Amino acid sequence: MEPIPDISKLNINDSTTITNTNTPSPNKKPQQQNSKQAAKVALLSEEQIKKCLPILKCEIKDCNIQMNLDHFNNGLPIHMVINKETNDFVIVKVDNQELEDYQLIYSVPKIQSFKKDILIQQPSPPQKQQQKSETTDVDEEKEEIANVKTTTTPTTTPTITKFNSYYISNKWNGMNIQVFKYNGADGKVYISAKPRASPFIQNDLKSGPIIDFINEIFSRDQIEITTENDGDYFKVTTNFNNNNSNNKSDDGATTTTTKLIVPKLIESLFLKKEKDIQSIVFELCGNKLPHIVKYDFDIDLKPLFTISTQGGLIKPIIDSDNRDGQIQFVQYVKKDKENEAQEQEEENQKLIQLVEEIKFKLLKENQEFRKVNGLSENMVWFNHFAQEGRVLYLLNDNGTLINHRQIYSIKPKDAEKSHWEQFDNGIQTKLLMTIKEMSEKQIAIDKDSLRKELDLDQISWNRHENDICQLALPPVVSTPLSKSKLVITCGLPACGKSYFAQAISERSNGAWKRINQDDLGTRKKCEDLLKQHLKAGHNVIIDRCNQDIGQRRNWIKMAASLGVAQVHLIWFTIDQTICKGRIVVRENHPTIPKGDEGIAIIDKFLTMFVPPSEFEGFASLTKVSSEQESNDLIEKYISTSIDS
Repeated sequence: MEPIPDISKLNINDSTTITNTNTPSPNKKPQQQNSKQAAKVALLSEEQIKKCLPILKCEIKDCNIQMNLDHFNNGLPIHMVINKETNDFVIVKVDNQELEDYQLIYSVPKIQSFKKDILIQQPSPPQKQQQKSETTDVDEEKEEIANVKTTTTPTTTPTITKFNSYYISNKWNGMNIQVFKYNGADGKVYISAKPRASPFIQNDLKSGPIIDFINEIFSRDQIEITTENDGDYFKVTTNFNNNNSNNKSDDGATTTTTKLIVPKLIESLFLKKEKDIQSIVFELCGNKLPHIVKYDFDIDLKPLFTISTQGGLIKPIIDSDNRDGQIQFVQYVKKDKENEAQEQEEENQKLIQLVEEIKFKLLKENQEFRKVNGLSENMVWFNHFAQEGRVLYLLNDNGTLINHRQIYSIKPKDAEKSHWEQFDNGIQTKLLMTIKEMSEKQIAIDKDSLRKELDLDQISWNRHENDICQLALPPVVSTPLSKSKLVITCGLPACGKSYFAQAISERSNGAWKRINQDDLGTRKKCEDLLKQHLKAGHNVIIDRCNQDIGQRRNWIKMAASLGVAQVHLIWFTIDQTICKGRIVVRENHPTIPKGDEGIAIIDKFLTMFVPPSEFEGFASLTKVSSEQESNDLIEKYISTSIDS
């Protein structure tokens, strides 16, 4: 066992407190249940909502009913029904006027990480099937086990994904922006824009002046549409410049020419010949919108793909000039129908190999970038990368995706778990390391010093300020102080956490209470039981995997709110092969099955697990790397409990 002392004794007040939101204030009337939901439904009639359901292909429970302001069009009110799963939405009212034909706006699908089985899915191992033999017994349920015969399904050949061509483009690192058009009840056509997860964009502190950025980019290259050439274009209402000018003809007559200024980037949304294009999707990126990749330009919109009005078909915008030098387009040609399957498998194998080569090359490029610029290796931080990755589109004969919801990312391993818009484990780890350095330098830790040491721009600070302060500033311990002790376990499934916690709970004469999520079912139930035990003055062991910083931090904050100043962490570092060997034979576990399925769960945990560090704020961190060390620590806890 290797005890690691806490070195981050930070005497900083934290204004964050935990309150019981279920207990009504004595001076306030209890809030009416479901009032929020009722208000949402009141935005549209039941008949209007039901009309949207077949368009969205979902049930009412899977929808949100909202009124949103289109800030791209001077705050125009839009009533809509949103599919929670896909983020597709149906526009019902524009400017409070119901549309005769409701409009479905397809949203950008979430990009998926590329895996080999996307192209070649290997046959699954033989599985046992259960078949009941014929029986005349009335009580079949009681005889079910006795009447089961086991058969084995034959093996199958690999499943090969068929596509006509593929396109690999650069994966720009920024904010996804979807520029789309919709109709008003008066026949006007509006141009608007949205991020991936919201109906409309807006300028705000966390995201930055996004609308201003977009308008700045649109103004760089524009097309003038006049009455002389407007037969090719829709009459579109936009927030772009509209100018009228008077002209005199040869006979002295005066005519008025209306000029509409259209951004070249979105011209196809105005063109009648491109009427099937509903949206053009871009990535907004550059140094004015910092992310993990360092760019040599201030701000730009990089075209990605279009989305059609018919079925939401996605078609990549192919950069045939290869201006960025980062893409390639490969056409697959079928040569012989008799050998079509074999040729497709060969093409898929080549593509898999190409993806691995791309990932290796990008990793080397990122490592060289950090080396040249004197940046820390193995640290996810903004401007620490030269490349985020590539995007793979598998296309059919029409140049659209073979599945309109599936786009794949190709990332080097250093960029796989990073996303600057999220307060993820990479950012959290960087923050904790900074806190440690500040403590060693005896720098007072507050908002101003944190921002300075983290070297964050204003937009990034606004985006993450609350999360940073919650993690960096230790919670205020409530008074009176409790004498209770809290121990948190941490580690992979089957590493011995439950054996350890259960042994102490059973042998400590009631001095220690065990809380196990596998038994209780949810973290919320664990939290509720922890409050009960600590209020009663009991010592508690939290028996969970607690695989990342956020989950572990949650228990420290809860303990502080209940007067427990010191929380101890026990990290079970048992080798994964031992854990997998145990899970193969383990019987009757409440949540994790034995065998291959259990091994797959451990593999998933390995990708999610963030090793704990001494500067997370624990009073002590103890590593347990063997069964003997676990038994020794059990005896230590039990003897301490008996002595006290």
